[in-house]
Amino acid sequence: MVNPDLAKIQSLLHEHHRLLLTTLKQDREKMHGKVLNPAEWFQILLGSAEYGWLKPLNSLISDIDALLEAKSISPSDLGILHHELERFFFKEDGDATSFNYHYRKLFSSNPDVMFSHGHLREAYSILPVENPPSNAEEIRRGWHKIGASKRKLLN
Repeated sequence: MVNPDLAKIQSLLHEHHRLLLTTLKQDREKMHGKVLNPAEWFQILLGSAEYGWLKPLNSLISDIDALLEAKSISPSDLGILHHELERFFFKEDGDATSFNYHYRKLFSSNPDVMFSHGHLREAYSILPVENPPSNAEEIRRGWHKIGASKRKLLN
């Protein structure tokens, strides 16, 4: 059974991610005076260190997608997710290499991103607040194994 709160967060996070990528593409096009086709933009995202800060977000989205495939989701899983969303989007960290640092710069200069951020904050606030266990990274990786096992059974 799909957790409706988690499905809502997944949907909002996918939409927020699309908005971030669209905003970054528009900013790049303005800066360089060239409209990028989707293939060019994709290659820039993959190959440019300038956008490397997005990779942890891509990983988090993938983890949430995998978690939604699980037969059951524990309160600990939801607590880990709460912690990760807080770290990514809602708790300023000042580390110039982090996703949060780059996101905050984009967030503060774009009203559409601010609006989407508010919806994400509202959905995230319903997750249980727990200190993540010391093996939270391992648990996140395990979410993919659950989904992979399920996919094998379907094939």
